[in-house]
Amino acid sequence: RPPRGIELLSMAAAPKIVLFGPPGSGKGVNSANLVEKYGCKHLSTGDILREHVKNKTELGLQAQEFMAKGSLVPDNLVISLVKDTMASLTTGWILDGFPRTPAQAKAMKEANISPDVFICLTIPDEVLVGYICNRRLDPVTGIIYHLTDNPPPQDQEVLARLVHRPDDTEASLKDRLAHYYRHLDGVRSEFTDVLVEIPVKVGLTYAENTAATFALVEAAVNDSQTRRVQ
Repeated sequence: RPPRGIELLSMAAAPKIVLFGPPGSGKGVNSANLVEKYGCKHLSTGDILREHVKNKTELGLQAQEFMAKGSLVPDNLVISLVKDTMASLTTGWILDGFPRTPAQAKAMKEANISPDVFICLTIPDEVLVGYICNRRLDPVTGIIYHLTDNPPPQDQEVLARLVHRPDDTEASLKDRLAHYYRHLDGVRSEFTDVLVEIPVKVGLTYAENTAATFALVEAAVNDSQTRRVQ
């Protein structure tokens, strides 16, 4: 018998999901698992920005001016980038890192970009500090490792290219969390009809925490698809 997620896909298009949560809450790993499970297109605002900058599009050149100064890219520009990317999509999607502000959330609704489920991940701040400061990015594969909980392979080539992102520090995290909490209620209030709050599992091994959290995420997505086909 096929998994419940596969059964639902035969009844409806791939799901449309927003993954929302503070930095380091597991949006990336849950997005990867959702892509594998449901075949959705993963859309990260960071990836979208970098792609437009790399391709020197008009929007990318505008964004680069702010990024070069270390400034946040303005809402109206982020919204334009996301809408431009989503215009050509013909399948389900996962929005990771968007919307971040009430203005972005309102613009989503005005553009008729409607998720089936808005998943809000919650995790204690003190857990995030330990996680963020010890994570390392492999720029070739895009995989994020944690030095103790999910260490990289002992491959000298991989170890040599790992990056400690400049914003993965305790001081930077405090600023990012302040920004997140400042906009939290305003963003969530736009999606109350499809909002599901999921506490990230902690206290076990990395693999166990990840699996337990994704089981909750998967259940929320499946429930949203059941409502769609009823």
